[in-house]
Order: sequence, then structure tokens, then C-alpha cells
Amino acid sequence: MEKMLKDQVAIITGGASGMGEATAKLFAEEGAKVVVADYNEANAKKVADAIKDAGGVARVFVLDVSDEAACNAMAEETIREFGRIDALVCYAGRTFDGDPTMTPAERLKRTFEINYYGVYYCCFAVLDQMKKQKSGNIVICSSSGAFSPCIPAYEYHTSKGACESLTVQLAFDVAPLGIHVNCMKPGLCISPFYDELPGGTGSFDPVIAKEIPMKRAGYPIDFARIALFYCSELANYITGHCMYVGGGMGDIKAHGQSALLDAGLPAGR
Repeated sequence: MEKMLKDQVAIITGGASGMGEATAKLFAEEGAKVVVADYNEANAKKVADAIKDAGGVARVFVLDVSDEAACNAMAEETIREFGRIDALVCYAGRTFDGDPTMTPAERLKRTFEINYYGVYYCCFAVLDQMKKQKSGNIVICSSSGAFSPCIPAYEYHTSKGACESLTVQLAFDVAPLGIHVNCMKPGLCISPFYDELPGGTGSFDPVIAKEIPMKRAGYPIDFARIALFYCSELANYITGHCMYVGGGMGDIKAHGQSALLDAGLPAGR
């Protein structure tokens, strides 16, 4: 069977770990030439080397996505080396919620600089090339908590909500040009992102128990497969779509079920 992304060129921001790493490797397995874009050069190089060792094509671009000039340079270098850009998947993001070394205003500013401005800059950096090609796929990573929160995370969740609005606005604008823009809304994922939070991934065990109908956190590959779907021919009549990817979290109000169980009431038939 022909590979789903044969001869395509994909940029994966946040590609050095977690969902980004899994997506970079999966896209390479499916025939794409991959740009692993991340601020962590050492980890990005490991991902690119793993792709090359498996027979794929990859290169590293080191950047802070909150730097517009760096995002433009990333697109320019990709075009110079590979001649086109077929896919952009935006995972790069951070949370500073609860960081005692920052004021609320500082947390808000830095979170939006990375999580929203960074996505905005990357999208518009690749658009000129996609318009010339009259084709392309952009996948933006939001969060299930943007509009269905299970914990308060003001700066992080609102920045991700802005990304969903960007998805819809951009999809509306470029749909006639053959460019698709879609968004995934991940729930919990076993990845370095959560490991770096206070208490690590294990601190979310109560959330898993009460909020996720499938009763498990996701693995990076669970989200990589959604990015692959959006960037493949399977999704060529979909744009402006925001998909919950969280074992039912967001789509199914599991916390309502849990409340019934806690009260000793029957949860369904």
C-alpha cells in the first residue's frame, strides 16, 4: 500500500518530544520529509537521527516560536532545501500556570507569546508557499480544557481557546485555495509536558479516574495518528474542524457520571 504522505514535506513544531516526536516519526514512516522544529536542539537532533536511522529524511530547525523572524526563517529554509511545504503541525507550547517566580501578567504574556503568537507566526510563515502550491494542510494543537476544563488553568486554556478561533478564521479564509486547517483538542497525554508539571503525570490520576470515560491517559502516538489523518487524503473534505482527542474527555461529560457515582446514584442502566 502506498504511503500516506509519500514525497510530502512536513514541519512539526515541538517535534523534539511527546506528541511532536511521535508525529515526526509517524509522518516519516508514511513517506514525508520532516523538519523537526524545536527550541531543544539536542532532543530534536535525537528525533531526526532516529528518523534517518530508520531510512527516512529529516532535518532540525532550532527556534523559539514566539520569534516571528525565526518562524519565517524556518519556512524559508524548508523551501530552500525541499522546494515545498505540504504540512505544518503546531505542537510547540508551554504552561506557566502557578509558576511562583512570575506575576499573573507575566504568565499571561509569555503563555500567549508561545501558545498563540507562535502558532499564528508559524501558520502565516508557511501560507505563501501553500498558496503558490494551491495545497497544504495545517494542524493546530489546542487542548480539551480550552472549552471543557477539568482544572483551572487560566493562561494556558485561554491561549488554546484562541488557537481554536484561529483555526476557524484561517480555514474560512484559505479553503478556496486548497489549504486545509484543522485542530485537535488533546486530553491528558503521557509525555514530558505533563511530567514537568508539579507532581508529574501521576498527579492527574484523579482526573483520569473521574473525567476520562476510557479510564486512561493518551500516549503520543494516539495524537500523532490524528495529525496524520488530517494531513492525508482521508481528510481532504474537512477543514475548520476541532476534534476532541481524549478517550471521550470533552465529548462525553464523564465528570457528570462520576458525580452520580460519588452520590451513590445509578449511572445509567
